[in-house]
Amino acid sequence: MKKILSLALSLALLPVPCPVLGEAAAEQSSPAVHTLEMRQYPLSLGGELPLEDIPVYFADGVGDLPYMDLTDFFSLLNDLQDLNGNSSRYSGGYNQDLGFFEVTYDLNGSVSFLDFASKNIFFSNYDAFTATAGRSLIDILYSSGENKESGQPELFQRLSDPGMDRPGEGRFIDLGMYDIPMIAQDGKYLLPLHTLFSLYWCIPHNTCVYFNSSGIYVGSQRMMTTLQEDETTGGTVMAATDLSKAYYAAERVPRSEELTYFGLDELCMELDYFYGLKDAHNVSNFATLLIQTDYYSRLLDKDPAVADAALKDFINYHLDDLHSDYKFNSWQTGLETELPSKDGYGISSVSDSLTARRFRAAREKAFPEGYFAYQEIGNTAFVTFDHFAIDLDPSAYYELNLDDSACITDTVSLALYAHHQITRENSPIENVVLDLSLNGGGDADAAVFVIGWFLGTATITNVNTFTGAQGTAMYSVDTNLDRLFDEKDCLAGDHNLYCLISPFSFSCGNLVPWVFKTSGLVTLLGDTSGGGSCVVLPLTTVWGTSFQISGNSRLSFVKNGSFYDVDRGVDPDVHLTRLSSYYDRTMLADLINRMP
Repeated sequence: MKKILSLALSLALLPVPCPVLGEAAAEQSSPAVHTLEMRQYPLSLGGELPLEDIPVYFADGVGDLPYMDLTDFFSLLNDLQDLNGNSSRYSGGYNQDLGFFEVTYDLNGSVSFLDFASKNIFFSNYDAFTATAGRSLIDILYSSGENKESGQPELFQRLSDPGMDRPGEGRFIDLGMYDIPMIAQDGKYLLPLHTLFSLYWCIPHNTCVYFNSSGIYVGSQRMMTTLQEDETTGGTVMAATDLSKAYYAAERVPRSEELTYFGLDELCMELDYFYGLKDAHNVSNFATLLIQTDYYSRLLDKDPAVADAALKDFINYHLDDLHSDYKFNSWQTGLETELPSKDGYGISSVSDSLTARRFRAAREKAFPEGYFAYQEIGNTAFVTFDHFAIDLDPSAYYELNLDDSACITDTVSLALYAHHQITRENSPIENVVLDLSLNGGGDADAAVFVIGWFLGTATITNVNTFTGAQGTAMYSVDTNLDRLFDEKDCLAGDHNLYCLISPFSFSCGNLVPWVFKTSGLVTLLGDTSGGGSCVVLPLTTVWGTSFQISGNSRLSFVKNGSFYDVDRGVDPDVHLTRLSSYYDRTMLADLINRMP
């Protein structure tokens, strides 16, 4: 804390240029002797209740700041690889000659060094060191594309030619600058549990790590909540899962001073290295920004509810990038505790909400009894959804009755139903319009499926803002459910394709029309889309708060060999100037049929 606070204060208060974080020299001092205590804690993975106990260490009587020994951690990481279907292994140990802990990944030979003298972690290639076998360097698709039991292909196919891949450069993470402790003592090489899981597993795999007084929990943020029926309204409401009930039921204890300071250090470190819009927001470092915006002291409050409220305001008001969002309170605050808001929401969030309200009102006026997800007007089919979602296990889609619209439950099932109707025998459909005018984003897998359905090949271009890596991944999809990936699975070539966009079309609702635009095969109708280039990155604070940010994976497009991000939105080919025009489908069908 001392180093980053000192630098942040100088940057915040002095009108002269100061060195960047990586240029500051680490203090040299004699290694301290710590009192270490080992305890066993149950580990829960992916929403399952505790599976096993793992050894965790505590230093100098601080009982809420856990450490893991590197040998134990990388052994556990190999177990996680197995659970993730990846047989590649991490191996290594302390190199006495070089003076640091060295780890090698046998998938590609990339290495990571953990230097206890200079308090640095080095990755020769972060993307490669955290890669999964059989995937491109930068791969946003979660689905494996294969049934684990039968080995049959399912829904997605990764193409062997990824286009252009450019590896990133080696990267240092300066833990010493953030006072993040590294302890080498008694044959043990210890780092904070949260730091290890975040850098080596959670950030690369879009999962989170939580620790409370009763256990360790690793998995997606979705494992904390579930949808259940509301007996009063008949609708659905968010409810706690069995796992989150256990997580929040732990005995609450005051945050130690050590955990409080370490928690803010860790937060600043993760945001500095992995917030994808840091340059766009003109952030030199987050400690400086937190001081300038008066959140630093609130995040250091001993009451975790005050810290949670400060983080919520900071994300919603100051980051204000629509992808960044506060999710759940820490276990010490309580899931249901209402947090007071000092600042509310920023101008981008307020403007986006007003835009959504205007477009929803226009659509409700056009469809007072509700819009049709799939609708045919003469020779034109309209396909509409407001969120990209893939809710079923891939094998379940092969059991759907595509003759019945009742099969539509999410984006993928809608695309399957629409494709079945559009390509049916004697179909009158010549034009297909994808209505994304009120689409605020969602699952990348569903977006890839829709792109592949329209174009035949879904080409996704990405830049890692942390490493500088650039690359494309290419996929095909199975929309006629014959487990083959061919021309029968796409609409391009046999149909005229259109996409309806608005200023509310955000994230995947912005990515899809961008890919359409660069393909030259789809005509965009409406107004400039809302942007949103960075893939959502879920994170947790050390004290257990769930939130998300615009992460280090930045969606882009390639032109003349150069990579450009899609954050400013894509312009339509045909502008619609009246809101009513977006949902007058008879008029739109007539307009399309009159186009040259």
